[in-house]
Amino acid sequence: MSTQVESNSISEEVSIPADEPKEYTSEDVCDIKVTLSEWACCGIDLVEEMAYKMIEKYDKYWDNTHGFLGVAVVLDPRFKMTLIGYYYKMIYGEVLGEEMVEAIRTRLYDLVTLYQGKTNNIVFES
Repeated sequence: MSTQVESNSISEEVSIPADEPKEYTSEDVCDIKVTLSEWACCGIDLVEEMAYKMIEKYDKYWDNTHGFLGVAVVLDPRFKMTLIGYYYKMIYGEVLGEEMVEAIRTRLYDLVTLYQGKTNNIVFES
């Protein structure tokens, strides 16, 4: 009985030569998290062990950046809150995902309030 792990674009990118830069989108970053989670329960001990190690490293990065990425995605007119809601619910589950979406929404409102306060104090001279 043989078991195989399905190949996908994320795993294939590992072999991209270093002299060919790759730009990653927020979708790519979220897809990596989802793919690692799938690999962590694929039933192949070696793959699961590697996936857990990769998830540990990924989570250190993710914890520091997901808020900034969330704001950037919302400011992208193609996605708004839809993409954040989709991936956060996929990554964190329905309840925690919704809480994370609300945290991004709050961060955005805070940025708008800060911006409005600064622009209200500008005096235009003629």
